[in-house]
Amino acid sequence: MSALNRPGRAVIIVVELVVIAAAVIAAVLIWRAVNYQVDYVGTNGRHLVSSKMHGDLAGASIGLCLIAGFLFIDAIRQSILAFRPRSRRAEARELARYQQMLEQERTQQA
Repeated sequence: MSALNRPGRAVIIVVELVVIAAAVIAAVLIWRAVNYQVDYVGTNGRHLVSSKMHGDLAGASIGLCLIAGFLFIDAIRQSILAFRPRSRRAEARELARYQQMLEQERTQQA
């Protein structure tokens, strides 16, 4: 079996999809905590409400989304490598190499 076409890569795909889901859920939960409001009384006596953001939490949420995006791209790549059909020419070359290896072993044993 060639180094690229391995159905065992499906395990990697599943693990990456689980990590992607966890990263997106964590990013959404963190993003909900990013905004907060500050209430104060202005100089003219009016009640003012200011909306602010926690920069570190916003960065963490954006970073988790980036990681999830990169893992999604890698999961697509892994699925292509795991499940793509092999060309007949590549199968023939691999069979020829295998037969050649068997012949070499037989000549070495004799």
